[in-house]
Amino acid sequence: MEQANRAARQATALEGRQRWAEAAEAHARAAELYGRFDALAFDPVAVVTLSSLERRHLRWAESCRRRAAQSEGPGEAAAGDGAAAAPAPPPASGPEAARGRAARSGAEFEDFWQYMQSWLANPTAFTRPTVAPSRVGAGRRAPDALRAAPGVMESFYLVGADPEQSAVVQPQPADAPRDQAPPPAPPPDAPDAPDVASRSHAALVAENRRLVRLVQTLNERIRTLESAAQENSMLKSSIFSFREQFQRHANAAALPTIREAEPDAAAAADARVLQLEDDLQQAQLEAAKQKAQVAKYRDRWERLKESAKRKRQQQEQLAHDRRQQQGPAA
Repeated sequence: MEQANRAARQATALEGRQRWAEAAEAHARAAELYGRFDALAFDPVAVVTLSSLERRHLRWAESCRRRAAQSEGPGEAAAGDGAAAAPAPPPASGPEAARGRAARSGAEFEDFWQYMQSWLANPTAFTRPTVAPSRVGAGRRAPDALRAAPGVMESFYLVGADPEQSAVVQPQPADAPRDQAPPPAPPPDAPDAPDVASRSHAALVAENRRLVRLVQTLNERIRTLESAAQENSMLKSSIFSFREQFQRHANAAALPTIREAEPDAAAAADARVLQLEDDLQQAQLEAAKQKAQVAKYRDRWERLKESAKRKRQQQEQLAHDRRQQQGPAA
């Protein structure tokens, strides 16, 4: 991924210098690297993003090749004809095009980020496991008893005996007639029918349990992300307030001092008192905020100590009970 990003940045820089042939090669190399990157194949959003980047760099490479051909064409024609006319100047919109492309990339990244936020906000966005392209259609065909059973083929997925191979779409040939009748079901006294039904029921139960565990895990992850978002928001607000205070103090220190006639002592003392009162109020507000933070962290620390103490007591009690059980046995 780092090599692909480096190639993309190099291509943008070469476009800014209007070196179109080298920029086309850099874009083609970036597209190839984005296409070969398969570390995020389990994430459908990442796969879509990488394929979009690959197609975009291929289009940019083709555009750079056309620009290179246009910049070289007039010079060759003039040399062949012996005309004294100068070759057409290269297009002067290289840096502007690069800046516009960077702006479009920023807008596309914002769209991608909003899309990811909407996926994370959806509790059931990742409840279905993804299927690798090599496994599509690799599942076994359903037995005749399952195909003939009423209500089984109404489901979108066919669950086999192995839960790991479930959620595989059974492809249907394009030339298969839609009104073809299903194969006849085996007789009720066939020895395979109960076994197949029990296996399918066990597979459905295992699939249901696995999906329940997956939903629970995703709910826990969502709660963790929500708490992390709240902490990040608090940290961001504190950083912004600190930056505002720092800028205010810096601006106050950078103001030029104008020497004027010294006022009388009473007016200077009153102004000093007002300034000190304002500083005192600001300090009190800051102290109250810090006191609230200290109280919150002290409460959290006390809870952690109590939890650790209880765990240690439980471990000691378990060790004591184990020693007592081993003593009479010896």
